[in-house]
Amino acid sequence: MALERFGDRAVVLLAHQDRWITVNGSAASLLEIMTETFGARRFSGANLADLITRHYGLAKARAAKASESLLADWTKRGMLIMNSPRKEKKITIMGKARPKITLDTKLVPNPNMFLREEDDEGGILFDPNSGAVRILNRPAAETWKLLDGHRTVTEVIAGLKEKFNGMGADAEKQVLELAGELHRLSAVGLAVKGKS
Repeated sequence: MALERFGDRAVVLLAHQDRWITVNGSAASLLEIMTETFGARRFSGANLADLITRHYGLAKARAAKASESLLADWTKRGMLIMNSPRKEKKITIMGKARPKITLDTKLVPNPNMFLREEDDEGGILFDPNSGAVRILNRPAAETWKLLDGHRTVTEVIAGLKEKFNGMGADAEKQVLELAGELHRLSAVGLAVKGKS
């Protein structure tokens, strides 16, 4: 994990996931203290609560609640790895399981997200509402640009094969995985029939 401050916010690089997330200044300060104190060692919620009590002067009960909340949030965001996870439930959205994305699916980009292209290296996908940041390599950035709600995933793959002169045999699998990840991140949604 690497942290870079920008005013009252900070961006955290999660190298093991090849993505960036944003945090507020207080969270950035605590992450710096945690890194200094624990390094790459394992620690418990009680260790974190003690650290919060020492550095911020919170009562133990309040620090324990803050620790529990932070651990849950940061584990969910991929910043921490729980070594003894609780039983997970299937994730549902609005009472329905997320639909499977197939080669016939048409996806539309989230209009609140922006792609800033970085030369020929790809780009940075940014959601100003949540502060979420996702680094895209060049083929992934091109995929994002082709997802317009009119093209199927198959048509997007054909456009990528034209642009990149013969993508590998696993192009379908890679694009479907990327589309699924973008959908999980709410970066894209399913095009509604009759509106594409």
